[in-house]
Formats: sequence, structure tokens, C-alpha cells
Amino acid sequence: MESQSKPQSALTHVAIHVRNMQKTVAFYEKYTQLKKIHERLDAESTGTRSVWLSNPGDLTSTASRFVIVLVEGDIPKNLLGGVEPLYGMMKPISHLGFSMDSRAAVDRIAEMAKAEDSLVFGPRYLNPEIGYICIVKDPDGNQLEFSHEQVLG
Repeated sequence: MESQSKPQSALTHVAIHVRNMQKTVAFYEKYTQLKKIHERLDAESTGTRSVWLSNPGDLTSTASRFVIVLVEGDIPKNLLGGVEPLYGMMKPISHLGFSMDSRAAVDRIAEMAKAEDSLVFGPRYLNPEIGYICIVKDPDGNQLEFSHEQVLG
């Protein structure tokens, strides 16, 4: 893998698991300039509710947008028909999110991670909001999501 160039990525979001969405959104709106730009229930894929928060200045350009993704609810132990567990950690959805230029770039990251036994999930297309992703764990178990076809807001 040394001879290949590293796939280009851009940090787009941080996702954190929350216990009470209403209280957490109210907290961020009270203490910060963050505004809610997206909210949904992922009833068909993960069963979780998510809200995306962003700075007001970030709302004009999707290329430079950075969001905090708040996620409420538990990820099913065996997502997608019991085939493959998605996240195996206590705070199952917390991660750093990186946007990739193509599905092939996501696949390259997944191949690298699989070879080093750090691939947690994917690569797999989940839905139009989440897109094509893989999840990789760092040496401390923190999760990184590499995605393509994910639109932030």
C-alpha cells in the first residue's frame, strides 16, 4: 500500500451519542451559535434519531460545511438483517466523519483497515443521507467514518 497515494479526505462531522435529544439541542442552541440544519428518524436503517447542528456561516457552502451530528437511540446489535454488527462499542455511534471523493476511495480505506484488523463495518451503502460508508477504529478504539455520497444538510 506504500506505493499508492493516500485517498483524499475532508473532515465533515463529529457524531456523538446523546441520551435526550430535546435537552441536548436546547443546550447547544443556548450556549453556542449552532443552528439545527437537519433532523430525521432513521426508522428503516438504524432506528436512531439524529439532528445536525452547524454554525450559521457554514450554511451557504456544502463544500466547507462542518456539522455536529447528535444521535439518540441504540443501534441494533445486528443491523441489516442480522448479517453484520455495525458498531460494537458502548457509545455505538460516536465517530469522526470524513468525506471521500469516490466509492473507490472508501473501498481503499476499507481494504487498508481490513489488512490491519481495524475495519469495523462496510464498505456498504446505507441510505441517501448516510451514503456509502465504512467504519474504521483507531488504536484506541475511536471510530472514523469514511463516506461518499453523504450530503450535510
